[in-house]
Amino acid sequence: MEALISTVMRTPVGTNLGLLRVLWAMVSGQMLSSRGAMLPALQGSGLSDKEVRQAWSASRYGAWDIRELIEGHVSWVKTHTHWKAIEVGALPEGKGGYRVRVGDMVGFFRPKLEGCPTKHFHPLAGQALPAIGLGMIAEIGHIGEQRIALLKEIVRMPEGRSEHKALRKALIKSLRSQQNPEEDKTDEADMTVDVGDAELSPGEMLEAGSGFFVVRGDKNATFCRAELPAYAGRGRRPKKRKVVRPLPRKHKDHEIAADLPDKDESWLLEDGRKVQANIWSEVYLPDSVLKSQPDLDPVTQKRILSTPLTVVVIHDPKFEHPLLLITNINQTPASTIYAIYPERWPIETIPLSAKHMIGAHRQFVHAPEHTKRLPELALLAGNILSCVAATAQPTATGFWDRLPKATPGRLRKVLSKVPFPSFVPLPLQLRKKNSVFHHLPFGNQAKHPANQPNLILSG
Repeated sequence: MEALISTVMRTPVGTNLGLLRVLWAMVSGQMLSSRGAMLPALQGSGLSDKEVRQAWSASRYGAWDIRELIEGHVSWVKTHTHWKAIEVGALPEGKGGYRVRVGDMVGFFRPKLEGCPTKHFHPLAGQALPAIGLGMIAEIGHIGEQRIALLKEIVRMPEGRSEHKALRKALIKSLRSQQNPEEDKTDEADMTVDVGDAELSPGEMLEAGSGFFVVRGDKNATFCRAELPAYAGRGRRPKKRKVVRPLPRKHKDHEIAADLPDKDESWLLEDGRKVQANIWSEVYLPDSVLKSQPDLDPVTQKRILSTPLTVVVIHDPKFEHPLLLITNINQTPASTIYAIYPERWPIETIPLSAKHMIGAHRQFVHAPEHTKRLPELALLAGNILSCVAATAQPTATGFWDRLPKATPGRLRKVLSKVPFPSFVPLPLQLRKKNSVFHHLPFGNQAKHPANQPNLILSG
């Protein structure tokens, strides 16, 4: 309750109380028993009919923004828990390691929602299905020995857009513009690395900001050198830069071999596995334009991406296929780059907790704004559940659970047996708003055109 109260404290009076009840119904797993229906979930948490209507109205019509709730959640986690950002590797100046900030996209599938403007790829269906797509930005840390992704921002699809590319660009723009004033004072802003899957292209990451990043590349990715190939002595002089192909590929019956790397590295992991890495330094994107090319038209001149990149291909005996990583952290050991990328996995627990742990994978709201607000609340509730579970005493689910761990599923199972704790004293800010409404028409009278001042009556 302390975590939920701190989350909703920044919202207006009345709305904060309704959002508190909605979040409690989510973290207590009431949406699982109601199969995603919001009103039965609120009623199942022990609320009266009047309180159910007030909570539902606050989530749909309330004057709140998800950023206010996330700020309250982050403030509580950093104040009341021992959460600490993960630091990977070592900086050249010896100021510690790189801090990891991750961006990812998630879709809440709505196959029966009429007029759903957006789609999201479903791996089982093998195609894009109607869904409410959102972007997530989280900072990776740990509470004790457990890695936790702390949700920092939720990105919506830009207004008037419906294509998946628009959401990806909005996510990358928000990810690259994330700056913490506290980090700027301690020179820790340069220590943050933006990490993403292959969906976040390195070209868009370069265009959106100048900070460090590590992204996974496609297996058929190609790059180029800054200089032109040497003249062979016959024919026309080359005008295209030399192509660098890190991984081999096969086109029909013709196999194209990979280029030789600039250098190789190898190291041993803690379990004794030997990992090998092929490194290509000082490479550029194929569509990059160097500043040394003055004969460019104005349209092409705007796409100057002259930042050199480093491509690392990791060969781990535990995995069948190699891992291709692209980064602008040059002159850094490949072992550090390889250690940074797996730190993105904790962000996958946020949609897992929001969908299947609390039952928000099914949703039955249809108002345009509410279809976006409810998934945002579900992602936040799932992250709250994970953070609180990491600080609570693990509770066994039964006699068979001999070594329980601090997981959100176990905490949700305990909370499902507890109704809304009305006995907990709430701050004065969290109360019902006693608005004067008796002078307003209600019921069928409110729907009559004569009682709606915004309508112009004719005749």
